[in-house]
Amino acid sequence: MFSNYFLEFRLTGKPCPSFKIVILDEADSMTSAAQSALRRTMEKASKSTRFCLICNYISRIIDPLTSRCSKFRFKPLSKDTLCQRLNYSATEENVKLEDSSAHRLKGDEGVSVNDIADISGVVPLKWIKEIITVCESDSYEKLEKFVSSLGYEGYTTGQVINQLHDEIVFHDSLNDKQKSAICEKNCSSRAAVVVESCPAKKVPEDNR
Repeated sequence: MFSNYFLEFRLTGKPCPSFKIVILDEADSMTSAAQSALRRTMEKASKSTRFCLICNYISRIIDPLTSRCSKFRFKPLSKDTLCQRLNYSATEENVKLEDSSAHRLKGDEGVSVNDIADISGVVPLKWIKEIITVCESDSYEKLEKFVSSLGYEGYTTGQVINQLHDEIVFHDSLNDKQKSAICEKNCSSRAAVVVESCPAKKVPEDNR
């Protein structure tokens, strides 16, 4: 055992373990069926892989998974630490943030960063939900009218597509197959936006 350890250290320069580590963030957003499939995967790969599940709500993780894991709970960040990190994020995003505003936040950096995003062009949730409602109405006229109204609000197409993707993933009335089909179309739309917004990637008419 020790000879293998020193051989690994000599080859890589680091004392690497003999197993892989898989980190799954936002694990509580997975459906129960997906979590059940993950449980079976964890059982099959238990000898070669360690799984780290990160979540906000432990109650949304099924019991067969929680019973196989050691739980570590983390307290909110201190105000000073949070303010320091938020000031860094605000500087990187070119957002002016007053110290008094940072001190009013409650220690959750994820929520706090989202608050910064709210003043940086993020589309209000009501608009995103309305897109889904209009699409469910199966009326092209309503959809065309709504898209025109949304366009006057000045939000970027990429931002709308990104937020629509997140809303679809957590939508209760859609099954996994429907979500997969919608997200595939959503990704195609996002790719089209990126290509059209980059002149260097456009194909000349003569070469098409």
